[in-house]
Amino acid sequence: MDTPEFRRPRPDEIVEFLAVSVRSYGSDDSPDHLAWEALSNEPERSIGVVDGSRWVAGAGAFSLEVTMPGGAILPAAGVTMIGLEPTYRRRGILTGMLTRLHEDARDRGEPIALLTASETSIYRRFGYGVSADVARLAIAADAVRFDPPPADPGTFTMLDLAAPGSVDTIATIHDRVRRTRPGWLSVTPGMWAQITADPTWERGARSPLRGVVHNDRDGQPDGYALWRVEQRSEPDRLAGNTLHLEHLTGASSEVDTALWAFVASVDLVTTVVWDVGPCDPDIRWRLVEPRQLRIGPVVDMVWARLLDVPAVLSARTYGCAGTLAIDVADRFHPDSGGRFVVESDGRGVMGRCHRPGADVDDDLPVVTLDTADLASIAMGAVTPTVLAATGRLSGDRGAVGQADALFTVPRRPWWPIEF
Repeated sequence: MDTPEFRRPRPDEIVEFLAVSVRSYGSDDSPDHLAWEALSNEPERSIGVVDGSRWVAGAGAFSLEVTMPGGAILPAAGVTMIGLEPTYRRRGILTGMLTRLHEDARDRGEPIALLTASETSIYRRFGYGVSADVARLAIAADAVRFDPPPADPGTFTMLDLAAPGSVDTIATIHDRVRRTRPGWLSVTPGMWAQITADPTWERGARSPLRGVVHNDRDGQPDGYALWRVEQRSEPDRLAGNTLHLEHLTGASSEVDTALWAFVASVDLVTTVVWDVGPCDPDIRWRLVEPRQLRIGPVVDMVWARLLDVPAVLSARTYGCAGTLAIDVADRFHPDSGGRFVVESDGRGVMGRCHRPGADVDDDLPVVTLDTADLASIAMGAVTPTVLAATGRLSGDRGAVGQADALFTVPRRPWWPIEF
């Protein structure tokens, strides 16, 4: 293949198209697995490379929304399923696919692209920076005791994922909650279909997916948890089961706490583990013995790429009044870099970002950084001071301090679903 032929797959090619990415991840490419992957695929947002009649590379995107610090909702491209055959590396194919995905996102009015990276060394050169982390949370079930006890007037209903309307219930709860949590994303119907299909290859040695819905005092669903149980028996026949949380989503900290108490009370469970929990969980500050909650390791989950800097930075709130000039280096999309000015009228107020004209004020504080690091700051994943200490951001002390004050966020961004 001399020149890569980029094109979208036809409807009758979707399964074959997806097989390239699935194989590149070392996953099962059986018909059942590929049909499961196809549940969430958006063919009109897929792009790949063919050599003759054979697919050798593929990538796609989900049509998502992301909640910015302050609560504004932005349309976003959820880049996904990037893969290529090993013998077709270093031919510009990955660059070509990402260029086309970014162009498509811009045409659709999506100022930001997001992905969950399979390898963290790949995407920084394309302008992606870490925007949300997750932490492994583990606690003995009998240590889930709270002081003061949660004042929860709600009730619980066991969730049958095969029952009509059950997926709609948890999707509605998620849609309500994700609008209040910076960094959280929408979930498409196809993604929900994948999550709740519960295929055997997703279970490993664990049970089928179980779930519960929390209802408020008026009987309205306001939280849910999904989990699998790993069965273990000690030599003396005492149960030692581990409950592995897959999702825990509540409309408030009180609901989250009630859900934690419920899953810890499941029969024969001695340990609760959540591999994709928040790095700063509320329940740590409610526990009688906070030391019992083990937090870590912390790993990156979501990476962000700013496709329209002014649109993204104008869609979030800031921590103080002030003005800051930002010089952005963008090697992958040079037209997206340059100087930008951020202005805020006060704490918690939506800011403004624009490219300055010829009459730019030379007295403005200025920081300089790469577009990948700007994405991390924009979403609240890291402070400018930390990046300055590591050499990834430059500016005098006053400018860095101004950047810290402007870009502060009340909570670290977190997102628990890989896509």
